[in-house]
Amino acid sequence: MTFFLLRKRFILLILIGVTLGFGCGEIQTHKKKDPGSPDSHRKTDLERDPKGSDLDSDFLDSDRTDFQPLDLLGLRMIAESQDGKRPDWPDEKTNLNERSFLDEMTGEGEDILIQTLLYLPDPNSPHPDHRKELFFVWPDHALGVPLQSVVYSHRVRGAKHEEWGSLRALPAWHDGEQSRWFVPLSELYKNRDRYQAHEVSPVDTQYLILDLVPEQGLSRRMTIQFQATGGLPLTSVEPLKVVDSNEPTYRRMVHREEMVNPLPREFAIWVRKISKVTVFSVKTFLSLPSYTQQDHAPPLGPTIQYFHSSGELEVKELRVTHQRLSEEKVSQVESFEIQGDSWIRLRFLPEERLILDWWAIPSQNSVFCQLPGQQTQVYYWHTIPEQKYQKVGRMGMIPLPLEPSVLHSLPVHLFWEKVGQSWEGGLNREIRLTHSFTPEADAILSLPKSGNNRHVEYQVLSKEKIQLSQIKGENPKISSPFSCQGLFQ
Repeated sequence: MTFFLLRKRFILLILIGVTLGFGCGEIQTHKKKDPGSPDSHRKTDLERDPKGSDLDSDFLDSDRTDFQPLDLLGLRMIAESQDGKRPDWPDEKTNLNERSFLDEMTGEGEDILIQTLLYLPDPNSPHPDHRKELFFVWPDHALGVPLQSVVYSHRVRGAKHEEWGSLRALPAWHDGEQSRWFVPLSELYKNRDRYQAHEVSPVDTQYLILDLVPEQGLSRRMTIQFQATGGLPLTSVEPLKVVDSNEPTYRRMVHREEMVNPLPREFAIWVRKISKVTVFSVKTFLSLPSYTQQDHAPPLGPTIQYFHSSGELEVKELRVTHQRLSEEKVSQVESFEIQGDSWIRLRFLPEERLILDWWAIPSQNSVFCQLPGQQTQVYYWHTIPEQKYQKVGRMGMIPLPLEPSVLHSLPVHLFWEKVGQSWEGGLNREIRLTHSFTPEADAILSLPKSGNNRHVEYQVLSKEKIQLSQIKGENPKISSPFSCQGLFQ
């Protein structure tokens, strides 16, 4: 009897415990990590970890599918305010319920993939949208109830599987008036020793991890995956001194210029001649010694006579030299044929100096001339002996018979020489800078006359007509046309 009574009391206690457990509310199974815990501060700054052994494995691979993030989080990408009152604030006029081209996203479980490439703000960008800050924005009721706090961390996985990251949790911004939370895109790369804003490349995968704590209910961890890119480098086109060619040809380097990419990212340079035909006129000066015949004396001279011959060269070749900034030696030399006003795309490699050599070559109708060979001319003259006299007596003198005259000859070798050359013309060309991933259709797009640069994806580094001229050797003011008018080597 006692045994059965004890068993009934034991079962009663179990039922009371279960009832109390259900009556006390939900048991929280997903708790937000304490930002002050050792787990959250294993790395307090951006550190490169090729093996990825020190990074949390679950920040990249989440298998939790207990809710749909696009429906609950309501994430939007919003540009900065337009009115200028809050330059570091997302635009307040943007409706979180209306999507834009920046909001091309897919999601599964607690992972969100942003399919649009995000641009960090670049004040020098010709595209007005790329000068603005972007913000990750979500409503205050993203989890159905107001959020009490949100912290975020940021990780990067490189193209070669190297990883950078920080487990240090930072608080997100809260806009109470608009009932929304946000994180500025550029804030992810500030105060970092490694992987700063100028290093951000679209070949890397970015991860923004959000820990959302509601006022009631379960906390959630969201992972937003995206690609981003930094701005274009600050570079300019600098002229260099033209190098004389040692090639025994008719071609000539007419212009030389360079650009420097100081960033650890690859870009693209687009080059073209604006004029389909760019002609340089070349004038070659020749000299020939001459002598003046005399009957009774050697020839007078030499007197130098000058002649000129005119031809044309056309800019048809572009030679590109790649040189690493950390090395003095040349890493690569490319040669491109210039066809009319067509564009040429050049790779602008990381931390590289790019040297452009513009070469002019003979045009299709050019005439090629050569110096005449050696000429030998013999000059003759007579010398008449001096009249001699014989003294006769005290005062008398009688002439003696004249001696015969003497014939003299002098062979003279005459050589043609090229003593100087001048050339002049104008190079009308355009140079543009783009990201390496910019398609050709966008890179070669003409600037709109209306001033609307919304679709301009390039920066014009130089667009001008350069007047070029050079004189080498003698440039006589008076010269006669040579028998052959054309080009000399």
